[in-house]
Amino acid sequence: MRKREQLRDALLGQKSMSNALFHSPLTNSLKILNVHFEAEVGLRLNRMSCKRIDNHKPIEPNEIQLWWASIAAIASLGEHYLTSHLGEQEAQSLNGLPSPRRHEFLATRVWIRALLSHYQPLVMPNKWEFDSNAYGKPNVDCDLNGHRLDFNLSHSNGLIICAFRLDHPVGVDIEVIRLLEDDWVDIARTCFSPREVIELMSHRKDDIPRRFTQYWTLKEAFIKAVGTGLSMPLKDFSMIIPSLEAIDSRLPTVSFTPKISENSANWRFQLLETAPGFQAAIAAKSDCKQKLFVTQMGEFSMAADEVSLLK
Repeated sequence: MRKREQLRDALLGQKSMSNALFHSPLTNSLKILNVHFEAEVGLRLNRMSCKRIDNHKPIEPNEIQLWWASIAAIASLGEHYLTSHLGEQEAQSLNGLPSPRRHEFLATRVWIRALLSHYQPLVMPNKWEFDSNAYGKPNVDCDLNGHRLDFNLSHSNGLIICAFRLDHPVGVDIEVIRLLEDDWVDIARTCFSPREVIELMSHRKDDIPRRFTQYWTLKEAFIKAVGTGLSMPLKDFSMIIPSLEAIDSRLPTVSFTPKISENSANWRFQLLETAPGFQAAIAAKSDCKQKLFVTQMGEFSMAADEVSLLK
């Protein structure tokens, strides 16, 4: 996981997060603490003006539930309290980590455990045991009435996003839309397919950072859903994104080279702007005839917003 983050940061020209990022407008945007957290820190949450989420909508087989929160808001609960909700190995790994990496590690681990216990309240957050596949994708044994709960998490510049789905893999990525480095064309030719590079270079200069980030998040979400990470060459598949004017009404699709044994008709993608200046993407494998929806559970307005992923 860390290796992929380092490569991503190098490609996008991202720097280490500074302490200033923990004082952003997102500070009061903590959206999900499970019932165990709510019972223990309800008074503290009231003082922080953080709303408690009341939407306990069960996840459906044809649904992806999407949550997001601020690292700063989670970290403000206090390291001592948050550490008590880590697993034993995670607590050991936390020792020696510098800030802000320490804040990232603590917030993301505690938050995913809180979310898992939101779906399965019989398991306390610190009791979840994680495993990973041969490429490092984490997974957990979480049974919901005979369905396996799959998840994927991403974070960037103080914002965390997590997607949940039943029985099928899901991938999610979030990045800040930023000015590109001077060598962005070389980076694009290294990471994107020739078709993507041609389309990217057809845009006005001012539109290229947003388009570049759309391509990156879609490709990252896909390889995370597949579970192979960067062992899958990024040039071996092409994301086909609607024009910037039509992107709200049309969905991205994918085209594979013969090197990838996937059927493009079985993949669904969605681009989302979760907060100003951020770009997120979701990738999910699904039967080509199945309806699939994204429910934004943790939107800042606290409203559930369903977005159809039908073609």
